[in-house]
Amino acid sequence: MGLSYEIVDETPRPFDFGEGYGLTWELGVDRTDDEVANCQFEPIYNRLYPVGERFVVPTDWRTRLNNMTVVRVLETPYLALTGCGMDFTWEICETYLNVGYYPPASLCRLPAMAGRGRDLRDQRIIGGCCASLESLVRRYQLAIESNKGL
Repeated sequence: MGLSYEIVDETPRPFDFGEGYGLTWELGVDRTDDEVANCQFEPIYNRLYPVGERFVVPTDWRTRLNNMTVVRVLETPYLALTGCGMDFTWEICETYLNVGYYPPASLCRLPAMAGRGRDLRDQRIIGGCCASLESLVRRYQLAIESNKGL
């Protein structure tokens, strides 16, 4: 199954994870007792990263989510960062690719970082980001042509 373009025009949303646990939001992954005790896979950065309507947490989510977890806000799933302190744009985009989506174009200005961009893994991320951006360019070009035809 190929990647979905469903969320290429989405943007991260602010959200306060410091309040409402169990009421308005909850973790969307099942953790082991050790992971719970060590606070692993808990959101740290107050941003929600949208996923598509048909998103299902993969059974191998631990290997697919790169510095991210799944949360549910009022039953709607989102991705959330489990780390902060540096730019995680590469990791966020890779996670989107790993769970079946082209990354949101708003995240596709990958930062230049020492050693990033050369290996096959990074080339996959770059290719996914370029596909997201190109899809929006095509969409906007069609909208321009449509408007000119009025």
